[in-house]
Amino acid sequence: MEKLSSTLKQLLTQANISEAELARRTGIAQPMVNRLATGKNKNPKLETLKPIAKYFSVTFSQLLGEEDLPSESRADQFNNQSFQLPMITWDAIDQVDCSDLSQINTSHIIATTAKVSSKAFAVLINNSEFEPRFPTNTALTIEPETKANNNDFVLVKNTDAKLVLGQIKITDNSAVVTNLSSNNKSELTFDLRSTDANQPKVLGVLIHTSYDFK
Repeated sequence: MEKLSSTLKQLLTQANISEAELARRTGIAQPMVNRLATGKNKNPKLETLKPIAKYFSVTFSQLLGEEDLPSESRADQFNNQSFQLPMITWDAIDQVDCSDLSQINTSHIIATTAKVSSKAFAVLINNSEFEPRFPTNTALTIEPETKANNNDFVLVKNTDAKLVLGQIKITDNSAVVTNLSSNNKSELTFDLRSTDANQPKVLGVLIHTSYDFK
């Protein structure tokens, strides 16, 4: 499977993505992608190769190096690919460290066409506490790498380690986050410049939503 390894490395370079990003976009575990790219997996299963071939729009023969890859650049196609994000339900979010995606059960994933970093994740609103703005079954894409601007919707870690979904108001370096939950109408006030671990912290900015009617 040496040709598979070199072909996969070529496809990663052509698409300008890392092994970790390919894992996110295909739903394949990152260690498995690494074993394929380094040639350590000598006998990969068909169900492992299928998502990779589909993502790069190549045949199995091309992926295995038995046939030449398409000669034309597919950068535009790669840019339009969807991202596979790990997803957490709102009622379980306090049990997960959102800064450590390894804790998130990657069997629960959602696809998004929004351009996101490797730290992005999704939150599924699975109750009615954020209605009518975010109805039950709304999926929120949270981006930790995006700087919060005035009036953005943000996910904030409170001083009691509880997570708050709210709207942020920024004046100079002072922030006020209004909790959107109907179960807890409150406001958090904190200094955005502070490094104090005991004050609220913005974990990410809401950049995309999707809604499942069923």
